This record gives sequence, structure tokens and C-alpha cells, in this order.
Amino acid sequence: MTIMSIVFRVDASYEIGTGHVMRCLTLAQALKNSGTEILFICRELPGNLADYIKNQGFQILRLPYNPESAQEMKSRDQYARWLAVTKETDSAQTRIFLEEMEKRPDWLIMDHYGLDIAWQATLRPCVNKIMVIDDLANRHHDCDLLLDQNLYENLEKRYKGFIPEKAVALLGPEYVLLRPEFLKERQNMKKSDGIIRRIFLFFGGSDSGNYTGMAMEGILSLKIKDLVVDLVAGPSNPNKDILKEKYGQIESVNYYESVGNMAELMARADLAIGAVGTTTWERCCLGLPSLVMTVADNQVEAARKADRSGFLLYLGEASGVDSAKLAAALRTLFSQPEKVSAMAQKAAEIVDGRGTERVMAGLLR
Repeated sequence: MTIMSIVFRVDASYEIGTGHVMRCLTLAQALKNSGTEILFICRELPGNLADYIKNQGFQILRLPYNPESAQEMKSRDQYARWLAVTKETDSAQTRIFLEEMEKRPDWLIMDHYGLDIAWQATLRPCVNKIMVIDDLANRHHDCDLLLDQNLYENLEKRYKGFIPEKAVALLGPEYVLLRPEFLKERQNMKKSDGIIRRIFLFFGGSDSGNYTGMAMEGILSLKIKDLVVDLVAGPSNPNKDILKEKYGQIESVNYYESVGNMAELMARADLAIGAVGTTTWERCCLGLPSLVMTVADNQVEAARKADRSGFLLYLGEASGVDSAKLAAALRTLFSQPEKVSAMAQKAAEIVDGRGTERVMAGLLR
């Protein structure tokens, strides 16, 4: 029996965040469990997750980080800056790793906003097939399979002209990459009565803007008796020590860092506060309504669509939301349990927790 080989090219950093790596890890773990050989290629950017990936049991090859090169790239657009090198340099360095592999990879999976068709064309001769994970629909790809797990208007038309006609496109929340723990917790999901007794607070793996602290101030300002807050600081959060010192000693606050039971914490909450991203779909899977903010421009369209769909409440760009605005939104939801209950029901209808299985089927077919 031939063992399939798959290579992931993905990065994390303080600027990029951790979401791209985390969703790739979800898919990688499922593939590994099916007997697939997995390799990660990541650049050692400030705030990277290379050691974390290794500790999850995966082989990882590290691309070097050069501060001088990164400085030169700062004049480029946002996503080009994320690479910290030119696309040509990145493709050349990645190609060296691929050519040194004993077996030609069956798939190269790319999850990076800074890479496009030119990068893919350079590496096409080194692999059998290419898969792209994207959310932007703003550049051309030379791929065989594309995944965009988000909810947008005119979703079926978003990538028309950006990918080859023969490419398979997996589009929408039915393909959301979620860990098995979310499906497990979903099977025990209880119907929401709309009463908010417990809040789950998480702004992703990095939260360099410390929106977690802002949200905590808004929550505490309401002085709601018997309200419990589960505060989670991600693995790359630069404000972890400050958050722990300031809120970790409060009796009604449970402080966590880099938790392994995220689904369990979400499942017992009545409302979530956080950013838009993969966590949006984790919350939906568990029927957890949420107040959300966007921390990147590319999240705004999806957040507005989600708000119109009724399973979350979008407060705006995080930089424009203060503790008073958040507190006002919370106060409204506390007084409208029927609205919270309706949001929970709609959230649960969006994601069923089996997206990873569907994506795997597309890869292994």
C-alpha cells in the first residue's frame, strides 16, 4: 500500500496570528491519523509556532528569518510583508526542501496570503498536486483544489477567473476545519435559554492589540452578579503576563493559557466575545452566540455577512471598539434572552463539525 505524502507551507507570527497554522494542524492531524506522511515548512518569524508544531508530533523544516530582509519588505503591501522575504526567495528556499525529499509529495498545501500563482508555478514541478487554503479571492492560483471555509455573498462566484476551471473548489462553512473535540462536544449540546451566566473570552492566538483587556474592562464595568468569565490567552499573546496579573486573581474570572480543552470551555459558555476567524466556526459548531470584532481588513466582509445571518453580533473593527461600546452591547443582550437564544440556534445550523472529513475526502479521492 502506497503511503500518501503531504507538505504544508504555512506561517505564524505576531502580525499574521496563529489561525493559519492552527487550521492546517487540524487537517494535518486528521490526515496523519489516516496514515498520511506530513511535513510542515515554516519561516521562523517573530511569534512563529515552529516548536508548537513539532510538539504536536509533526516533522518541520524551518526557513530562516533575516531581520534585514524583513525590514526591506516593510515597504510592500501587508501580505507581502508577512513573508519577510520576496516570493522568489521563498519559492527558491521551499523548492530546495522539496527536491531533497526522498519521495515526491502527493500534495503541497499552501495557506499564506503572501503567496500566489508565481510561487506555485515555481514549485509545481516538485509535487503532484497543489491545494490552496484562502479567504481573500484577490489573486490567481495554479492549484488543483481550493478551500475557502468562510461565509460570503456570491460565494460560488468569488474565485471565478482566479483558479483553473478544472480545479475543485470547496466553499463555505460546511468545509470548516475543526478538531474532533468540537464534534464530540456538539453531540452533547444543550438548547440555549438565552440567559447569560458564563462568557467565553478569546481573541485568537496573538491579540497584539490587547483587545482581551479592553473586553474585560467592559465586562467588569457592568458589575453583573454571579457572572463567570473564562479568559483564554493564546500561545503568542504578548500580553499574557499583564492579563494574568490583572484579572487572574478575580474570583469570577478563570484565567487560561494555551488550553487543550477549547471546545469544552466554549460548550459550557452562554456567550462568546472575540475576533472573527476560525474561532467563529468553532463557536457555531457548539451553538455559541457571540459578540465579535475584526482585527484585519479581510475579515470585515465575512463579519458583516455573519451579522446579517443572525448568529453573531458584529461590533465593528476592534480598533474602533472601546470598553463602553462593548458594555452597551452586552447590556442589550443581557436584557434580550430571546435574541441570544435565536442567535444560538442559527449558529448551530451553520456548522455541523464534519468539515474536516469533507476536505480529507477531497484530498484522498
